[in-house]
This record gives sequence, C-alpha cells and structure tokens, in this order.
Amino acid sequence: MNVAVKKGDADKVRLDFKGLLAEKGIVRVLFIDDAFEPVSNFEPTEIEAGEIWSAIQEKDELISEAAERGIASQEELTADIIKAVREGQESDLRTLFDQSDYVTHHTSKLDRLKPAMDSLTAADIDVRTAGREDWEDKLDGVNIVFLDWYLGVDGKQEAIDKASTTARKIHSSPHKPLIVLISSDPAVKNDAPTFRESSKLIGGLFDAMPKQWLADQHGIILQMTALADIFSKGHVVQAFVDNLNSQTAGAIKAFTDVVQELTLSDYANLQHFALKKDGHPLGDYLVNLLTGLWSDALFRGDLKKSLKDLDRQDFASLPAFSEPSSAFAKIYNSAVFDMHVEDFGPHPQQDPEKNEEAGLHLSLGDLIVAEGEKPEKVFIIMNPECDLAASPRGKRVIPGDQSILLLPGDLVPIDHADRSARKTLPDTPFFVLDEKQKFRIHWNITGLHSVPYSDFKAWLGPKKRRACMRPLYILSLQQAVHAHLTRVGLPSPPPIYEGLTTTLKSTFGGKFLNEDVTLQQGKYVMARDTEDDQVAFTTECVNKIKELVVKGVAKLAASTVAKDAEYKAAIETALLEPEEWGQVLRPFKLPRAGAKFFGDSVFVCREDKATEAQLSRKTLVCVVVK
Repeated sequence: MNVAVKKGDADKVRLDFKGLLAEKGIVRVLFIDDAFEPVSNFEPTEIEAGEIWSAIQEKDELISEAAERGIASQEELTADIIKAVREGQESDLRTLFDQSDYVTHHTSKLDRLKPAMDSLTAADIDVRTAGREDWEDKLDGVNIVFLDWYLGVDGKQEAIDKASTTARKIHSSPHKPLIVLISSDPAVKNDAPTFRESSKLIGGLFDAMPKQWLADQHGIILQMTALADIFSKGHVVQAFVDNLNSQTAGAIKAFTDVVQELTLSDYANLQHFALKKDGHPLGDYLVNLLTGLWSDALFRGDLKKSLKDLDRQDFASLPAFSEPSSAFAKIYNSAVFDMHVEDFGPHPQQDPEKNEEAGLHLSLGDLIVAEGEKPEKVFIIMNPECDLAASPRGKRVIPGDQSILLLPGDLVPIDHADRSARKTLPDTPFFVLDEKQKFRIHWNITGLHSVPYSDFKAWLGPKKRRACMRPLYILSLQQAVHAHLTRVGLPSPPPIYEGLTTTLKSTFGGKFLNEDVTLQQGKYVMARDTEDDQVAFTTECVNKIKELVVKGVAKLAASTVAKDAEYKAAIETALLEPEEWGQVLRPFKLPRAGAKFFGDSVFVCREDKATEAQLSRKTLVCVVVK
C-alpha cells in the first residue's frame, strides 16, 4: 500500500516495500548458493565421515547393514554410497545418514535463505535459484544476484575462488546486475574489499552481508531498501570504471605515439630557445606540457560519454551503507599538491663542483614543513615564478637581496579545524602529509613575510620541502593574499569520513536496561560549517538497531500497560516502511536535541543527552554518539 502524506506544500507518496522495489525497477533476483544443489554433490569431510563411522560402530545392527552395503571402513563412506542408502528403503542406516551433520548442515543452508526468498516472493519479485554451475541460463533479466561467499566447502579457499570467478562472469554480462555477497560467516563484511578487488567490481554494484541480516522480514526490508537506493546509480559508476579500464591501454598508446614522434631536435630547440634563458628545467616543463596530452588521450569516446552520464547524477538519496574508501582523499590531495618532490637543492644545471656556494632552486608553491612527530606549521613560497627564475648556464641569477615571500599556515587536524574560517581566511581544506596525518591548512595572511634570497638557506634550517601546490590552487592562494576581491572558484572538496563510536542502549519503560552494544561508526566532516557534519551509520549498526527494536516490541507485546499495545502497533507499522529505514541508512544531521526514528522507538543523541530524563515509554533503543 502506498500512502500519501503531506510534506510542506507538496504531496509526497510514501511507498511500501512492494512499491519501492517496483519504482526502482527491481523485478527479478537470483540466489546462487550450493544450498540449492543436492548434498550428494559434495563429499563428506573427514570429520563428517568420522562421526558417521563412529555412530555405526556403536550398534551391531548398523555394522551389519553397512557391511551389506559394502561399507567396511570410514573411507568407503562416499557421497554416492550415502545417496544410495538415503534413496533406498527405510532403515536404521538411512535414518543415521539423514540425521548426520553431513546432511543436516547442508539442508540448514537452505533454511537460512528461505525467509528472504519468501519475503521477496510476497513482494511480487521473481526469485530464481541456482547452484554453482547452472546459474548462467537463469541470469537473463536479473537485477540483483545474491552470491554465496563459499561456493563449496565452507572455509576453503577454492570455494571463495569459485565465487570470485562466478562474480567476474556475472559482471561481464551485458546488463551487469548488482552482486551481493552473502555468507553464514559474519567475516564476509571484513573480507568483502579483498573479494571485490579480485572480482574487479566497484562498491556501487557490489555489497556484502551476513545471511543473518536476511533472517526476518524487517531485515529484508532494511537491506533491500539500501540496495534499491543504489541500484540504478551503481550502473552509471560501474560503466565509468569499466570504460576507464578498457580505454586506458589505448590512451597510453596514443599518448606514447605522440611523444615518440618528438625528435632530439624538438627537445633541444625547446630547451635552448624557450627555456634556457630563464633556467626552467626541461623535465619540469614537460610534466605540465604532457598533462594536457594525457587528458586528451584518455577522456574521449565512451569514457567521455560516461563522464556526461555522471554529470547528470544526483546522489542525494544514497544511503551510507558502507564506510567510504580513502581513495577520494588521495585523489583530492594529488589534485592540489605534487607530493613527489625532493627536498631543496641546487638548480639541476648547476655545476656540481660549485654546489656549496650555489643558491637553492625554488618554485612558486613550494610547501615547507617543520619536521617533527606532530608538525604544526607550514610555509609556502608566494613569489611569481619569474622572480625565482635562474639559469646557471646563462646570465640570469636571483639577486641576493631578492625577497622570498613566505606565507605561513597552521596545520590543524581535520576533526578539530574551524571550518568556518574559510569564509574569512584563505584555507586549504585538505592536506595529507602521510597516511596517518590529515590536516586543513589555515593560511595567515597577516603573517606574510619575506627573507632575502641570500639568507634563505639559514632561515630554512631543518625545515624541508614536502610538496608543491599545483598551479590553479597556488594562483588562487596568491590572489587571496593580494586581493580578497578576485578569488578563483575551486571544486568543492569531498566530505572526509572520520570514525566515531556509537553505543546502543536497550531501554524499556523509560529506563536503561544495561544491555549496551558498542560499535565503530563514522561521520562526514564537511568543508563547510560544523553544523553541516552528518552521522553515517553502517548497515551493520542499523541491523543491530533493528534487532534491539524487535526485542523491545516483544516486551511491549507482553506488557500489561494499556498504552504499550498502541505503541507496539505504531512501531511495527514504522518498521514495515522502507522510508523509515532509508532515514537511518542515509547520512543525517544530528540536532543538539537528538533525533527520533521508527515511531520514536529509536533515540539518537550525543552523550550529554543520554539520560533517562530524555527517554519516553516509546523509546526502545538509545543510540549514543561520541
């Protein structure tokens, strides 16, 4: 049932579970799991065969019947022998085989999948099933594939390799369904990145979850709400990655073909006539020159189309179902800074015998860091490039009294930075000094000062050049220093994901029950004001919230307080609405007063609000964020 609700001046339709899946175009799913194969496809393990053989040895009747079947040792307990006995007449040996761990462990796999299959079927989804080898003919029109992590014996690497091979084949199909790795082993979430890398998938068309998360109706709605929200957008991102992979080899060839056309005379003419007078090193010049050639060679054809498709995307409704990768931090940092620079030294063309008396080779944007375990200060060279030009083999030198302009900046850990400072001061919102040290740089305009070139070595002391800010960004910083009225607009920095701790506290009747669960979550630290920061719960956390709410609902059902029946009905209704799940699956701002979900049964707050005075009788779970 779809319900129309009033929101501001516009009517908004809240979709039920069936309506959500239909709107997102999810009509068919496929479960690939060895649970759908007969147990006779798998030989009993040594432990399983040993348990059966030990049980046979305990009764003379079983020993006799086994002997009649040609079973004289543990080694003869093969899958075919067990199958033949189980398909034969009723007997004590058949009963023993039916009740063995070898058989029941296999049949229990199917029992764990049945709730998910039944719930999806009830939502008018075409549910298909397949074993390890018979899935390809069933893939047509499938939107989501639930793929067992262990396609074979649990815990065996060959079973994981089989699943990885299957994932690659699924991904190579024309319509590329969303692949969800499932397993009875909770470690599937931790090992999912390795599996994704080996299968060449991106997070947009790949997820992983324990089968336990699909064990009840609420869990199904939760997980399918998360998957449905990313279903269409995942294809766009995956197409970009696929086109990037397929086009790179051709781009490299096109790039190198042009470079190989250059003759020795071209290099000589460039250096002698264009660069020598100003002393610009040829290699440094080529880096900037060839960057445009590489971009032109790569971003064309299908990849250009993928970029336009990405331009049209709006990820406003994407739930934070997994922790963001650190890749964006690396990408943004490399866009702003060249981190592959050496410490200061003489000009590349300087006579080595005169290095001691020679000055240092400087460039606009050189970033200088005072070395230490916890660096706090940086300086950046602000001189126009022409002021720093020198030619050891020509006549151009930097005068000793040339002022080297140095702009100081404070290195502030990103989770402690005053992000509103960007409104009044030049600010570099993200700088990764190394994997463990991530900063914002607050530039101090009033601290701009100069050092004569002849004194620069002495001023430098133990400080070192650690990076060089790239042209667009250092020019923007120059303009900010010289004239606040003429700034260069920059691409917005991505949100930075920082860890935080959440404690899930069960409550009932307005009291805490001392049944705490602590999980590591995260928040999006925005480049804008602190108030824009957003809490991001993983699906593991939301799944645990769901479990605690369901337990609390059971307590309401057993309560003799009249109002509890009314609260129970309201909470159960909320648990069946995908939009309710979507609110906690997506990043959200956490007001100072806290936030409530699922008919006020879940209260999310900071530590200072986690008191019983803030709880109501409706509250079943208090999520404390710190």
